Amino acid sequence: MNNLPIVLATLGFLTAGCVQISGGAVEVSWVVHANGRAITDCSCSDPQIAKVRINLVGQGGAIQGTTPCAGKANCEFACQRQTGAT
Repeated sequence: MNNLPIVLATLGFLTAGCVQISGGAVEVSWVVHANGRAITDCSCSDPQIAKVRINLVGQGGAIQGTTPCAGKANCEFACQRQTGAT
């Protein structure tokens, strides 16, 4: 039996490991809930919800505690969109 495919697959998994991150993107979807139910129209909430802001916090290694979205407008989205990507 030819074991070459198994050996190559194993080597591929071993070399994949962790990589250094230099940039990237985040895509999220949301549904706002209040009093146990979803708010489908952000302008009808009281008070009205204008924006949703992504709050990312790095975990582990060189990114521990970093906050790449802090103060950045490209991490804020109109509530009505219910989706966004940085």
